Amino acid sequence: MYCNIDYFALMQSFHGKVHACYAIRTVQVMLQSIVQRKNDMAVRARRDDFYVVFRSCDEHGIYQKIKRLKIMLNEALISNHVSPLSPFLSISVGHVTQIPRSLEQINIFVGLAKARLNRAKEDRDIVLANSNKPKQQKQK
Repeated sequence: MYCNIDYFALMQSFHGKVHACYAIRTVQVMLQSIVQRKNDMAVRARRDDFYVVFRSCDEHGIYQKIKRLKIMLNEALISNHVSPLSPFLSISVGHVTQIPRSLEQINIFVGLAKARLNRAKEDRDIVLANSNKPKQQKQK
């Protein structure tokens, strides 16, 4: 899962660096709270971007985690008066649900998740997914 704080640069310019750091720390804590298994992880990638890896989570599980994250964010009421979306902090999320075949695929997963995040930032309030899990075949 790849997350990005919406209109972060504008928020930092308007509300100041202390407020922006508070927003980043709050999102980081929220992401850590949805990471529940030992091998899962949430890390800050750069400025206002975060990666979250759930090693054993299907698409339904990811949707539930995104829903929980958005609820926590709405309840936090962190100001972002310069956002055209809302007077409060919001995030965009892109994710990929795949079964890795090798460690080298991590770059591919990150690229796909980032592409979905970029698309989500264009359309807002949508969840974009990709899965390569085998489909159940109908028995004859």
